[in-house]
Amino acid sequence: MYNPKVFWEKRLSKDFSIKGVGCTGFSYNYNKWMYKAAEEGLNKILKKSLKGKKILDIGCGTGYYLKYYLSKEADDISGLDITKKSITNLKKKYPHLKFFNADISKKLPFKSKYDIIAAIGVLYHIVDDDKFENSIRNMRKAAKEGSMIILQDNFLKKYQPPKAGIHCYFRTYDYYKKILKKNGIEIIEKVPMFYFLNPPFDINNNLLRRVALFSWNVTMSIFAKREFTGNIMGFALYHIDKMMLKIAKDSIALETIVCRVVK
Repeated sequence: MYNPKVFWEKRLSKDFSIKGVGCTGFSYNYNKWMYKAAEEGLNKILKKSLKGKKILDIGCGTGYYLKYYLSKEADDISGLDITKKSITNLKKKYPHLKFFNADISKKLPFKSKYDIIAAIGVLYHIVDDDKFENSIRNMRKAAKEGSMIILQDNFLKKYQPPKAGIHCYFRTYDYYKKILKKNGIEIIEKVPMFYFLNPPFDINNNLLRRVALFSWNVTMSIFAKREFTGNIMGFALYHIDKMMLKIAKDSIALETIVCRVVK
């Protein structure tokens, strides 16, 4: 039975790095290229300085995106994470920031309202639909009208039975749209983050998807697990993805949606 608090506490206690919060089966170097690609995707969304913006980073993990927001001149950042390991370590590293050891699907431990709320690499780890809806509801409570909410998932074109481990459950774009609308949130933009760097789950044809996932997994098992070859593979796919994302209107892997609170 998947218990997110126990699962992530164990993972971060074993490896408090981007590999610990990313793909543990791959090398640190391969994970580094995935995070670099995700950061560049964020740059397409957050183009201006974040100075004066109040930001909530949900699932702050090892603090990768906290560092990113600080680099964009943000000066009022809060981090929320389900693990004590994350909050303890980040409080030491960033004593001037606010942190909450909490589960986003449960009662919020604060009453603050934020200009930007980000949950990157978080919601598809909430496998229970009721808890997922509670999480969206809580994000709305932490936002004000006009606030930006940034979410990441595969945003599947059609439903697929979950096959990415007990801790992952990818949802459809239409499902997100329905739950967000119910909470007074509208999607204003979808930004692809990866193409080949991440597993190609979002392929409609079942046979093609199985072949693509099998091929991807075999390739990654050969090249992405070791630091040297993982660095080469990550470098190559990162640059291929950059070219693909310039010409592709949609992605077959993880994407980010930008939302606005409308009521």
